[in-house]
Amino acid sequence: MLEIRNQASICFWGTMNDISNQENLIRKNTIGQLIESHRRKNGITQKYLSESLGYASNQIVSNWERGLSQPPVDLLPKLATILKIDRNTLFDVIMDCQHGILELKKRRIKIALQ
Repeated sequence: MLEIRNQASICFWGTMNDISNQENLIRKNTIGQLIESHRRKNGITQKYLSESLGYASNQIVSNWERGLSQPPVDLLPKLATILKIDRNTLFDVIMDCQHGILELKKRRIKIALQ
């Protein structure tokens, strides 16, 4: 029974990689794009931004820009200051991202329940 249920969930939900990739794409096209565009516009490297935020590696910024993760909430004010992003704009982009991910999950649940 478990095997059938797992196969059905793959059919309705896609694989976990599919779901994760779709969420990553949403993050990349919202938060990631905003961070990368402002970082480049201000002539800031990933390394400098990472170090300014207290990280030893530039991998964290690279992950944000590629949509693999997003900045922690407690760093948002400092991130906005360094990148010269209006805080309201940053908030709006983050909310758009979260809304997009939520809508994706809602669609998947509706499909699964049909």
